[in-house]
Amino acid sequence: GAWDGSRPPAPSTAHLEPPSLHEGEAVLATWHLLLDDARGQDGERFLAGTAQRPVARVGAALAATIGVRTGGEVTVSTKSGEITLPVVLTTMPDGVVWLPTHSPGSHVRSSLRVDAAAVVTVTAAHPAVVAEGGTK
Repeated sequence: GAWDGSRPPAPSTAHLEPPSLHEGEAVLATWHLLLDDARGQDGERFLAGTAQRPVARVGAALAATIGVRTGGEVTVSTKSGEITLPVVLTTMPDGVVWLPTHSPGSHVRSSLRVDAAAVVTVTAAHPAVVAEGGTK
């Protein structure tokens, strides 16, 4: 039972191909914000009040594809649920949407039932209504 000095094999360094995305789909990026919906803020309304406003971040190409810009809202959805947040255009890879993992209005794991690297659907939350005659 003594340690023989050997190490486990190194993780694979094989190149992974990005998923094939259809129009309106993106790869989900997510992580926790420093101040989010965590229980450590219970009863600390002043601390919670300093938290960043939850937003969805997308790149210019994805924003153009779905017809949204900073100040609008996007809905990120899976078969299990959806999250709608204000959108901020951010310099990031094409085909990626970022959401805070566990912030007010953005509980990724419990709402969408996925995590980072999942393929999700991204749409403008309030698409423009086209009136009869074809004008907006």
